[in-house]
Amino acid sequence: MNLNQGTTPHIENTEAEPTAAGKHGSRKLRLLAGCFLGIALFFCIGTGVYYYRHRPTISDLNSDPVLIAHSLGGIENGKYSNSLEAFQSNYAKGMRVFETDFSWTSDHVLVLRHDWERELGQEGLFKYEGYIPTYEEFMSTPLYGKYTPLDAADLLRLMKKYPDIYVITDSKDTEPEQVTEDFSMLLTLAGQEDALSCLDRFIVQIYNDDMYDAVLSVYPFQISIYTLYLRGTDNFEDVCRFCAERNIPIITMQYKKYNEEFQALADSYGLKIYLHTVNKKKAALGFYESGVSGFYTEKLTPAHFE
Repeated sequence: MNLNQGTTPHIENTEAEPTAAGKHGSRKLRLLAGCFLGIALFFCIGTGVYYYRHRPTISDLNSDPVLIAHSLGGIENGKYSNSLEAFQSNYAKGMRVFETDFSWTSDHVLVLRHDWERELGQEGLFKYEGYIPTYEEFMSTPLYGKYTPLDAADLLRLMKKYPDIYVITDSKDTEPEQVTEDFSMLLTLAGQEDALSCLDRFIVQIYNDDMYDAVLSVYPFQISIYTLYLRGTDNFEDVCRFCAERNIPIITMQYKKYNEEFQALADSYGLKIYLHTVNKKKAALGFYESGVSGFYTEKLTPAHFE
């Protein structure tokens, strides 16, 4: 309904006409109410615009190329650990962007785990093939016999403690209902941990077109990456078009799938390409010279590019 069109319907006033003093008092009250409303709107809109304009994004990173610590980074050949020690070690080496994997325990707690197929050194955790452990079983069993497992709440606490880090999500789920559940849990935990501001430093990866709307139905997360490891590179221009229309600046693919034709197409749409998983400096430099802007890695650090 357009409030600027048509005439205001007349509502007959059946009450007694107010006195002059009453009119004067009512006018003062209306003026005061208007002032308070104006002040409230100024602060709400003003701070909202300020917040929106200053919301951190991956583009703010002073890193060229952008290096992403895969599964919170490698540690003593302990791949996919998503452990506290992996985070601490890679943060100390200058890493500031961390990719992490989310999985649900059998009793429905969101934890940082690549999958339930690999043992990852958690001996005795899997009682039989296809077994998914409980939260207590997972959290009480060190990764590779010595590293500390983390849950999603632990991750939010780390983000509060280290306000200069970004976290790229690898949530694994692709169906809208599952996606909504994953990110609703992150939102709930952020509220419980007094860490709602940390949600703006999550960089969400999507795996298909439908996931875009599912994520945004929960919270206005940064959806900055369309990753192709599940979809593949077929119809690559369709992906570029989808990303350009929705301001998704980055497409991620396996380094073995990359070629200069993809790079030229991404360039033509104003998009960047990131590759996973690249652990050798020579290979990274070659891709970088071809136009690649970022790498998921378990071994490279900013020192390799100084």
